[in-house]
Amino acid sequence: MKLAVLGLDGLFPECIDTFAHAFPALTRLRREGFAAPLLSTMPPYTPQAWTSMVTGVNPGRHGIAGFTRRAGSREEPVDRTWIRARQFWDYLAAGEVRTGLLNVPLSHPVPQMPGFAVAGMLCPSPAAPGFAWPPPLASELLARVPDYAVDVAVKKKDFHDPRAAARIRAALSARLRAARFLLETRPVDVFFCVFVALDRTFHLWFRYLDPRDPLWAAQQAAAIRGALLPAFAEIDAFAAELAGRADRLLVVSDHGFRPEEGKFYANRFLARHGLAALRPSLARALSEGAIRLFGRDRLRRLLPKALIEGGLAAAAPAVEGRAFAAPLAAQGIFAADEEARAEVMRLLRELRDPRTGAPLATALYTREELYAGPECHRFPHIVLELAGGGIEVSPHLLGREHLRFTPADWPGGHHDRRGVWIAHGRGIAPRVAAEPLRIEDVLPTALALLGLPVPEGLDGRPALAPEEA
Repeated sequence: MKLAVLGLDGLFPECIDTFAHAFPALTRLRREGFAAPLLSTMPPYTPQAWTSMVTGVNPGRHGIAGFTRRAGSREEPVDRTWIRARQFWDYLAAGEVRTGLLNVPLSHPVPQMPGFAVAGMLCPSPAAPGFAWPPPLASELLARVPDYAVDVAVKKKDFHDPRAAARIRAALSARLRAARFLLETRPVDVFFCVFVALDRTFHLWFRYLDPRDPLWAAQQAAAIRGALLPAFAEIDAFAAELAGRADRLLVVSDHGFRPEEGKFYANRFLARHGLAALRPSLARALSEGAIRLFGRDRLRRLLPKALIEGGLAAAAPAVEGRAFAAPLAAQGIFAADEEARAEVMRLLRELRDPRTGAPLATALYTREELYAGPECHRFPHIVLELAGGGIEVSPHLLGREHLRFTPADWPGGHHDRRGVWIAHGRGIAPRVAAEPLRIEDVLPTALALLGLPVPEGLDGRPALAPEEA
């Protein structure tokens, strides 16, 4: 095999350092190869990040802003057909390179190309049309790995459920068995697979896994680490296998992680300043009464997430006015005109973190500063980072306050822009990059490593010199 790309959703550099005993192969590959921090998209949002990686262009060109896209009055899940740029496997197919894909996000319906493909995140199920190429592969894979699942979902309330770690590890085990089955039965020149187990783990228990955090010493933290470290070791063992199978190996993540600090309810903030109007809603009035009676955290435990976010807290069509939050969390704020945008940005610059008195908005961009291309109009006019990324921008309307901090005992994590980049193999000398590499650099680097032409006009560039490729 000429090249393997191992995508580890959510992996951040310090995790390898902290758990070097569980990641001996990744530690060695990083030491012996070319390592760098990877800078994700802004915001570091899974769908646009993975799509930027496999296209080599910024979101304003590929058009993927989130997991859903407006279709009439509804938000519908996006799929591969919505991507407005050529993808990694398109270039490989044009070069007649046999390629294997496993669980790459937004790869459904899978491309029909030399080699094989098994769809990743947002594919409804293994029974869905377009799950695998060639089509008979679906039944072969499920016969060999009957417990195979496209994804494993976790909810915040799962952090205290001892079965959650077991579910994450079971899904990972099935994915690993599928990967080994495919590699043993279908030789390819390039293999690209993605594991999401680390992302799900960090969303629930990041603070239990960070020795700098006070919750590292919490009573339940050691038990959680004991349950999760075997999964880390399984991922590491597979990385070692790929390094042994392939001439060259790229290990990349779509983003990193940091502690989750709170939520900023943008529509509440905008309404308070007269920029948005919230239409009367009996459901919301009842929910606000329930919050006062039971408390927000208890209400979230009692009610299904779909009811909270899809009904009681939904922003659309409840908001109108000169500015409103994007319908998906973390995306940003839409403005009706330049005057409204300037006013919103002024108000955001004036916001202070009540804990420290420092500016709450640590980064504030217009969409034109971040994105460029024909799909730029799909993105919010204002993209912001709050408290270094620790506070997520939310479109929801549950409750009345616009800023709420996470309880001190909540161990979960939130996406951060710093991910991982490791290149190892033939001709790649040990080196640590002084500056982060952009997520758009992955595609041109992979093409260069394969000796294929790197197209002009990409936003990324090869990260390795020609003699290393």
